[in-house]
Amino acid sequence: MVRFYGRYTEQLRLPNLFEDTSGFSGSKARYYGFKLKPERAKSSEFGVVVDFTHWLNIERHADIKINYFKTNIENVFDRDANWQIRQLEKQILEGVELQARF
Repeated sequence: MVRFYGRYTEQLRLPNLFEDTSGFSGSKARYYGFKLKPERAKSSEFGVVVDFTHWLNIERHADIKINYFKTNIENVFDRDANWQIRQLEKQILEGVELQARF
């Protein structure tokens, strides 16, 4: 059996406690005159799964999956050399994955 699939998602991520405060004191972190904006991401994924379970007449999984993904992230949280949180304008994650199981 061959299955094709596609997926599109949008995510919003706010700064967590360690990104929005300075250490364990709970005091607000200093960001050199700016506030952290939420991260926004748009992801898409397309792929195909080939299931060999019926062809091999077995009761366990036997399949191969290949997919392409691309994620665009705006306002990415990152740390600088002094371990201070900063924001990058944009990050793009893109690639191909191959998975086989038996």
